[in-house]
Amino acid sequence: HPEGKVRGAWETPATLNDTWGYMTDDHNWKSLEYLLELLVNCASKGVNYLLNIGPTAEGVVPPPSVDVLTQIGSWLRRNGEAIYGSSASPFFVDPEWGRITTKGNTLNLLVKKWPEDGQVSLVGLKNAVRNARVLGVDGARVGVMQNGDTVTLSLPGAAPEKLVSVVILELDGVPDVEAIIIQNAGSAIRLPVAAAEIGGSAKASRGGHTEGWKDSTGSAKWTFRLHQPGTYEITAITFGRKRVPERFGNHDLRISVAAQTVTGTAGVKDLDMRESAPGPQRPRSVLGKVVFREAGEYDLSVLAERLDPEASAGLSLIAVELAPAG
Repeated sequence: HPEGKVRGAWETPATLNDTWGYMTDDHNWKSLEYLLELLVNCASKGVNYLLNIGPTAEGVVPPPSVDVLTQIGSWLRRNGEAIYGSSASPFFVDPEWGRITTKGNTLNLLVKKWPEDGQVSLVGLKNAVRNARVLGVDGARVGVMQNGDTVTLSLPGAAPEKLVSVVILELDGVPDVEAIIIQNAGSAIRLPVAAAEIGGSAKASRGGHTEGWKDSTGSAKWTFRLHQPGTYEITAITFGRKRVPERFGNHDLRISVAAQTVTGTAGVKDLDMRESAPGPQRPRSVLGKVVFREAGEYDLSVLAERLDPEASAGLSLIAVELAPAG
């Protein structure tokens, strides 16, 4: 899926191994972790999830399929409140710790990375939180502190689920969020194309990357709110395919933010070309560092100084990431 919000109607067809029909020699079964993550991700983006099970010619579902579907069913019996009848997350970017769905006046936090210190932060929520609870932990108190644009939750004990646990936030109304990307203090800031102002020849594809960016008129711009001043490393994340790297190429970019400019090359030079690596990839190209002297709102823009003339797809930019550099 593209990062952040998806545009229009979506469906994700998936299968439990590598084929859609039954194959006697296909034993590459997807794990519970993989399939549950796909379910949670689809729900958080309002995407229809179509899952193929590939029965035999006799109509028998292979035991590995039965096993993993039974496990997903067990998880849904405990946590289906966050999935069934839910809508997509209202936030512009996905939180580092998991995904979010909504239902009426509630936010459902699907926490994949249960924090060791028990603290989970949510930035950009305008509503007041009336109540918070963890599914599967009866009577456990969840501490809630709201300070400016940040909600901090103090979760009880260990995660109730091995893979994805659910925290329900009851709000004072339908979820209302700020229309800006906001840093969770101390964390990286990810600026996806889906949330960018795209200009010139460049367009934002439904797949979450730029397309048609083949001349110097193309541009991408974001506004974000920084909470933690300091030095940040800038990484450009692009799209590429191992089998046809020349189609996507390498491009010289200029990134401007906080009255500073960073230049560097991004693209397929950073593909993982090992035989075991997947075909479609999101290579990460480190371009340099910038210093933010104070917290506040900033604009970041991307221009192309030189586009690879052999790259028929042009610049396929997915996101720009700013990570604390220590």
